[in-house]
Amino acid sequence: MKLSFTDFLLTKVTVIMFITVIINNVYSNVSADVFEPIIGIIIDPNDDLSSKKYKLNSKYDIYWGRALKKVAFMILMLLVFYAVFRNFF
Repeated sequence: MKLSFTDFLLTKVTVIMFITVIINNVYSNVSADVFEPIIGIIIDPNDDLSSKKYKLNSKYDIYWGRALKKVAFMILMLLVFYAVFRNFF
């Protein structure tokens, strides 16, 4: 039996899944607009990394500086989460 789209939504989408999507969206916005600039000041105060790129061809570039800054931000956030959960939970 094939489910219609509304039947699928009613049977498969749970409240926990819905809340997870909302929290993920809110966290990504707060992370990108608040935490990343603060960490960016520490990691790259002159914003030199954002312009670093590797040219693949005339059409595509790889911005490795931005990727490196995001990886550094992710590692710092994981360390903060680890420290908080280790000491308080």
